[in-house]
Amino acid sequence: HRDLHSFPTRRSSDLGESDGSPHTDAFAFKVDAAGKVAWSWTSKVAGAKDAANAVAELPDGSLAVVGWRTVGGVGKRSLTNLAAATGAEQYTVTSFGDAAKSHGAWEMIEVTPAGDVLLAGLRQRQTIDEMWFKSYGNAGAGRPVVAKFPAAKLSATTTSADAAWERPFDSGLETAKAARLADSGKVA
Repeated sequence: HRDLHSFPTRRSSDLGESDGSPHTDAFAFKVDAAGKVAWSWTSKVAGAKDAANAVAELPDGSLAVVGWRTVGGVGKRSLTNLAAATGAEQYTVTSFGDAAKSHGAWEMIEVTPAGDVLLAGLRQRQTIDEMWFKSYGNAGAGRPVVAKFPAAKLSATTTSADAAWERPFDSGLETAKAARLADSGKVA
């Protein structure tokens, strides 16, 4: 969709509020050809931090917004499914293997011509502090991860076990910013 956009995060301070709240909301919106906002979506998770880092249209026409969401004090890699016509949230899944002292986030999403979903990001970050890396650079001390999921397996109950494959990198790198399907069929 050329008319679909997302923002990495929306902080209270960006809205002119000065209460010092650590709360953030993931945010996405759709505009028409003239730039008029058709709809906007905000995660609105009470008392939690989260961010939207990338968005893509899935083969069924719905939209996937990826990033991270705080669940039980853990920053978990997240995928939120939105209805393309209305922006209504269909589900959010955060069960990609993140746990205490193992925070993570998806930084990008790409849908392949075959309908598979490539996700790239980080895992095993020791702290949730400074997870605003999409806006402010890399989130240090994480471990890169790239995964491929069949789009048909994405649902409210998706876990890392549903991945066609997942490739963690433990070579001193901190995050995977992108992954693309090359003409050869290999992921680069």
